[in-house]
Amino acid sequence: METEMETLREEKDAMEKDKKTIEKEMKTLHEEKDAIEKEKKCMETEMETLRQQKGIAERAKRNMETEMETLREEKDAVEAEKKNNETEMKKLLEEKEKEIKSMEAEMKTLREQKDAVDREKKNKETEREKKSMETDIPERAKKNMETDTTEQDNELAKDTAEQGKKKQAEDDK
Repeated sequence: METEMETLREEKDAMEKDKKTIEKEMKTLHEEKDAIEKEKKCMETEMETLRQQKGIAERAKRNMETEMETLREEKDAVEAEKKNNETEMKKLLEEKEKEIKSMEAEMKTLREQKDAVDREKKNKETEREKKSMETDIPERAKKNMETDTTEQDNELAKDTAEQGKKKQAEDDK
């Protein structure tokens, strides 16, 4: 019986030892469980942060898409305005070219008129010289005649200038 008692005591000691080992293992398992739960909470927090960041990123993406669309519209508007400006510039250039041609034609007309006046003046001088030689007019009469001719030339030049101004005014209209 003593042997049995001894065996029972040994079994009891072994069981107590097993119990302590199991308790240690349970404690370790509880600690591991707590660590896992902590890690789980951290991961959940991190997931929530990531969800929030995703939401922010999606809003930023939508904002950027809206901004890109606005920029495209502005670009289209600028291009349309550029085309309008180019068309307007072409029209203005054509108008200016017409004005230049008109002015060139007017200048040609004015040159022709000036040449006609110069020829007429030269003809009068030649005529005067012929008369002067034929009639032998005294020096004083000759001077009076030159003064009269100069006055006539001045009047003719004024008339020509006035005609040129009138023609310019008509062309401008």
